[in-house]
Amino acid sequence: MIGHRDYRPIVDAMNNNTPFHVLTGFMPSGHPHLGHLMVMKEVAWHVQQGGNGYVAVADREAHAVRNISWDKCNEYGREYLTCLYALGGYEGETYYQSTNNRLKDLAFEAAIKMNFSDLQAIYGFGQETALAHAMSVATQVADILFPQEDAGPAPTIVPVGIDQDPPTSASPVTSHTNSAFSRSRCGTGM
Repeated sequence: MIGHRDYRPIVDAMNNNTPFHVLTGFMPSGHPHLGHLMVMKEVAWHVQQGGNGYVAVADREAHAVRNISWDKCNEYGREYLTCLYALGGYEGETYYQSTNNRLKDLAFEAAIKMNFSDLQAIYGFGQETALAHAMSVATQVADILFPQEDAGPAPTIVPVGIDQDPPTSASPVTSHTNSAFSRSRCGTGM
């Protein structure tokens, strides 16, 4: 598990047949590739081990940050989901950020706890950063919280591509989620 902090709660849930969630997302900014495949396989494996599966298509981020048209976001998103289901073994919820109203409400609530000083410190945001980019961060936080709101509190694993986790981390995440998912990301993964 690359980037994950404290995998023990997930192992315990698998061993004890208690609920746990697996969530990832893919920013539809291009065609699926090997990096996406690795994450998809990891998500499917966790679902096969008893996890509640959630896969987000991060179309709001792709549109706001990468200037991908909504039509292209939909096209690439369909490709990602087609690949995910073609692998077999995935059962769970999939959604586009732009059409999930519960997620958008959760993002609004999460944004109440955020300020631009935090965004500047974590992401390097400056005066020129678009508000939609900041909103995409709040949406990513909501993505991570969404399984808890949807299916109840449980440990959550958030598989991401290897490029999503910095080589060192200042402090471990204590919420049983992957901190890399909620940071600014590079080309692969969400």
